Amino acid sequence: MFKYRYDLAEGEYTVTFTSDGQYARWLLRFSVSGTETQDSFRVTLDGQELPWNTTGNYDRQFTEIMGTSGFTAGTHRLVFSQLKPSNTELPRQLCSLNLMEYKNETEYHFE
Repeated sequence: MFKYRYDLAEGEYTVTFTSDGQYARWLLRFSVSGTETQDSFRVTLDGQELPWNTTGNYDRQFTEIMGTSGFTAGTHRLVFSQLKPSNTELPRQLCSLNLMEYKNETEYHFE
């Protein structure tokens, strides 16, 4: 992984991970900065674009996405990429990333 942040101008940031398929849901939390427009950044999971919304500025923003079904057993790919170069000296960067799998609600309660 990255130490502090990753400048997306250096290319896509890809995380490849393996799931045993035993979990019912997942939670992805990440933060990015320099993503002032909706067409500046994209995140995909196994080739499917995940939803996120820009705050409309260059400040760091946090996104949380809950998967309502678990991963299949096997290898998966999470890809973060900039869609166009920044028009300022501020980089588009991935600042933090956390992906967790959870059992169903009867086995793991969020409250």
